Amino acid sequence: MAADGHTRSPPAATSRIGPGTSSTGMRASGSRQRGPGADGDRLHRLQEAFLAHGGYQCGICTPGQILAAKALLEANPHPTRAEIQHWMMGNLCRCTGYYKIIDSIAAAAGVD
Repeated sequence: MAADGHTRSPPAATSRIGPGTSSTGMRASGSRQRGPGADGDRLHRLQEAFLAHGGYQCGICTPGQILAAKALLEANPHPTRAEIQHWMMGNLCRCTGYYKIIDSIAAAAGVD
């Protein structure tokens, strides 16, 4: 409660998505923003895999999916598909399912 007796709401959270960008970090002009571990204009291998394999789908859950997948690959660079599924089960996607997300992470990890 503030000194004037009124309850204040916490400030709005900000994200890495800004005007003219999508959740994959692509700008409308085609240039890229920095992603997790990206160097300059080069996307992280997970971002590339999500684009190549359709794991981004609508894009709403993509930032969380990529960050969770990055944490997985840092903990286990070569997970099995079952390990990927288990690790990612806490990340919700309301599109069509998780097949493309799992395929994207498996591709980034070099798993068949």
